[in-house]
Parts: sequence; C-alpha cells; structure tokens
Amino acid sequence: MKKSSVKYIVGGSLSAFGVLLIIIACFMGGWKTLVNFGEITIDLDGFHYFDGKNNEYILTGENSNMEKGDIKNLDIDVDYGKLIIKTDDVDEIKIDTKNIITNRFRWEQSGDTLKIKYGGGFSFFTWKSNSEITITFPKDMTFDKANIKNGAGETNVNNITADDIRMKNGAGELKFKDISAKDILYLENGAGEAKMENIDCGKLDLNGGVGEITAKNAVCSQLKLENGIGAFTYEGEINGNADIDNGIGEVRMTVYGVSSDYGFDVDSGIGQVRVNGNAPISYTESKYKFKIDTGVGEVRIDFKEKN
Repeated sequence: MKKSSVKYIVGGSLSAFGVLLIIIACFMGGWKTLVNFGEITIDLDGFHYFDGKNNEYILTGENSNMEKGDIKNLDIDVDYGKLIIKTDDVDEIKIDTKNIITNRFRWEQSGDTLKIKYGGGFSFFTWKSNSEITITFPKDMTFDKANIKNGAGETNVNNITADDIRMKNGAGELKFKDISAKDILYLENGAGEAKMENIDCGKLDLNGGVGEITAKNAVCSQLKLENGIGAFTYEGEINGNADIDNGIGEVRMTVYGVSSDYGFDVDSGIGQVRVNGNAPISYTESKYKFKIDTGVGEVRIDFKEKN
C-alpha cells in the first residue's frame, strides 16, 4: 500500500474519531467534557455523574415540607422536565422531586415569596433523567402573584387562586384547570400546546406563538389575544371588551352572550372575520367592543345563549 493511501486512511480515521468525541462531548454537557470526561456510577441512591472536577450530579428523588407561613407570592422557574402544581388536603407546602440533579435544584422563602428554581443547562443526562417536580399547597392558600415558567416539559397547574397569574410555556404541554385569577391571567405560549379548563379571571391575556391554545368553560371580563401562526379556541363568557390580533393563525370562539351587546371594529388583510357566519356588524352603541385585526388568518365568533 502506498504511503499516501495510509496517510489518508489514518487521517480519515482520526477525523472520524474526533467528530465522535465532539458528539459525545455535546451529549455529556458541553465542550468542557471534551477535555475531561466524567465518571458514571449507579447505586441505590440513584444515577451519579462526576464531571471530573469534583462536581457530582445525582439523579434521584427527594421530598421537602415547609410551613405555609406568610407566603403570598410564587416564583417558579424550571428549565426542563415535568412540573406539577396543585392543592390538596395538606397542612404544609410539599415539594416532591424525582430524577433531578440535586445541585441544580433549589428553593427558598424570600420574604413573602416562595422561589423554586431548577435548571442550569441542558445535556444528554438531564434529558434522559425524566425529572419531575410536584408542588402541593393547602387548599385554603391564595396568592397575590404567581409567576410560573417551564422551558421544555409537561406542566400541570390545578386549583390555584391568585390575583395575578403569569405563565410562560416553552415547548411542552400545559394544562391549566380550575384556575381563578382576580386581575390577570397571562399566558405566553411558544411551540407547546396549552389547554385551559374551568377558568375564572379578570383579564385573559394570551400571547401565542406556533402552538395551540384552548380555553374551555372560561368566564373572563376581558380578552387580549396575540396569535401568530398557531390556533386559538375559546368557549365561555367574555363580559367586557376584547382585543384580538391574529397573524396567519386560526381563531375559533364560542361566546355565551347576546350578540347585540357586542360591537366590532375589524381590520383584515386577506383573512376573514365571521360572526355567527356573517360579516360582523359595528354597533356604535354596543355594551362591549371587540377589536379584531387579522392578516392572513381566519377569525370566527359564534354567540350562544347562556345555559
């Protein structure tokens, strides 16, 4: 075999091995792993990963309880994994975790705010960990403000009451059920699917990306919707004004009320707006006003009598 052929074979093999190392390094948490590979062990405590610099990440489960005290606000920020927030017949606030990396999870009470944070980077091991965080509150707890964020993962929020609730949902599935927000219920939805059921709120403020938002059995005083290319479905009461800004997405609404109570201010491009199957009528003396701006997408609103 010629020396040049050997050179190309060896060089190609080394290049392929180098690419393989890079791929492995990315899976194991970044470029630092390329320099110093970690050690993996499994024992009764869980799945351990040592990054080679005396940092140990343990994927396991743990439970924490705390007295509800004077907590009036929530600040929950999760980068990935399953997040469950609920109330139950308990006397204390319970935080249950499964398959988390313990030194990336923390909670603290700061004044009247409960802060919970989980994250610090995404890697192959965090993705495979199937992390789960469950926060249980006593049924009689109510909050002034509740800020909740989940970047990538399933989120279930059940039976929560607050004056102001703000939720950011990234790429996962969100389920909101039995929620009461006296002032504002705000949802920023990225590429995920958001399902809302049994909602009672002052102003429902929605910012939809490419995902789908569904609100069923809702009673709200106002509606503000910014819908990009996703789909929005609403069924319930709107006892006030609505501001709907739709891009190329689809909006379907069933509103329980008398259609003559609602006047319409419509600005549409090549999209279409229909109310009870017809072009909307602008009632200048109407009780409530729906302002609708749609580009390419379609907006359909049907009014039905309250049951």
